Amino acid sequence: LSAAELTLTAPLPHQVVQRSSPGKGLLRIAGELSEELSGKDAVIEARLVGEKDATGWQRAGGSISGKKLSGTFEAPAGGWWTLEVRVTREGKVLALGKIGPVGVGEVFVVAGQSNSANYGEEKLTPQTGLVTAFDGTKWAPAMDPQPGASGNKGSFLPPLGDALATKLGVPIGFVSCGIGAT
Repeated sequence: LSAAELTLTAPLPHQVVQRSSPGKGLLRIAGELSEELSGKDAVIEARLVGEKDATGWQRAGGSISGKKLSGTFEAPAGGWWTLEVRVTREGKVLALGKIGPVGVGEVFVVAGQSNSANYGEEKLTPQTGLVTAFDGTKWAPAMDPQPGASGNKGSFLPPLGDALATKLGVPIGFVSCGIGAT
């Protein structure tokens, strides 16, 4: 028999989760199973797979209710990972899903007027590959104009994100909500 499909709804692709200490953070896991899994002895496990390494499978805190799965998983800070989640019972894989890239790093809310609202002269693009932005629904690379802010030109966020990612060695996430002339 093949495993049920697990569609992960959290974290989101390109999401940066705020780290809780210099070396780690807590990923919230949520998903929907293609079929109900009954019984309380099912175990949620997760691991992270990177370009050059992977963590081992670890038990994730959480629960399964009908077709819904939720839980948490402690992840190391720095770089991008693919999150793999599986549900097992007595060593047998019942469901499997994955999502990525996801990262644990620093998240900044950017508010204010023109300078935070995409009214810069030149549209910029991050160069490190470690800088993303959230538009209220999805995460994506933080290319200008920044989602969530009122203007449609450039911002200071791509080079700031690159500088922070280089200095701190972790992914950087921005949530912009600047509105010009406020």
